[in-house]
Amino acid sequence: MSIEILSSRPAIEMNKALLKQGMDEYCAFRLHKLHALVPTSGSEEHDVSLDKLVSSALLSFREVIYKDVGLVESTGDALEQADEACALAMEAG
Repeated sequence: MSIEILSSRPAIEMNKALLKQGMDEYCAFRLHKLHALVPTSGSEEHDVSLDKLVSSALLSFREVIYKDVGLVESTGDALEQADEACALAMEAG
C-alpha cells in the first residue's frame, strides 16, 4: 500500500466528495413498509418503530460524516498554509 500526502485544493475537494458520496441514498433507507413482505398481526407497528430507530441512527451517522467533511476542509486548509509557509521560508532562506 502506498501512502501519498495530498494537500492541494483539488485533493481536499476530492476527499470531501468521497466522504459524502452516496450519503443521501444511504440515509434514505426506510423500513416502514417492511410488513408488506410478511403481513402479520402487529408487524406494521413494529416496522414503524424500527424505521424511526434506524432513521434516527442514519441521521446521526450523516451528522458525523458531515463533521468529518468539515475537518477534512480545515485540515486541508492548514496543510495548504503550512506548505505555503515552508515554500516562502525556503525561498527566503
